[in-house]
Amino acid sequence: MANQKTPRPKTQREILLSNPVQDTYKNPETGETTGNPNRAFPDKNRTNQISFRDDTTKPFSLGLKENDEAIVYYMENVIKPTVMQNGVVQKVPIYYGSPERWAQVQKEGY
Repeated sequence: MANQKTPRPKTQREILLSNPVQDTYKNPETGETTGNPNRAFPDKNRTNQISFRDDTTKPFSLGLKENDEAIVYYMENVIKPTVMQNGVVQKVPIYYGSPERWAQVQKEGY
């Protein structure tokens, strides 16, 4: 019982190598096969046509910084949080809450 191994699922590579050739589409009415549409135009290989060489603009990308900036912009310019204190409306400051800062707020209360 201790030497029994649990079954291991096949990796994507093992699945691909076990059945390397996929069947082409067959039209059920005529029985014709269309073949691989990518092989019909061998001179139209898009990998050879795309290059960023001599390009002055950087490729478009979104990261965590852009997401954070968008959230801060939305909070400051759309929501505009305010508090009424002693009859005076005050703007609520917005700070980035790092994990260390959030732990301090939970522990200390400020």
